[in-house]
Amino acid sequence: MNMQAEAVRVNQLRGISEMQRVLVQDVQASPPQVHEGRVIHLYSNGSASISFDFVNTVRDRHLLDDHGHVDIHNVRPEL
Repeated sequence: MNMQAEAVRVNQLRGISEMQRVLVQDVQASPPQVHEGRVIHLYSNGSASISFDFVNTVRDRHLLDDHGHVDIHNVRPEL
């Protein structure tokens, strides 16, 4: 039996809000790259659904988990 709680959607998490413009850092790229997008959904497990400005399959391979979410640690508000 899985005792881990399912992630639930939240409006704000670690200073990031839904619908906010953000920068997402891809540290696996060489050199590291920053991609722009908008937060669509935030989840209590520290992940976010991001709508990126441009299609980039390499970035997606590096940043997206099995559910298509990004770890919020890679996300910061756009200035």
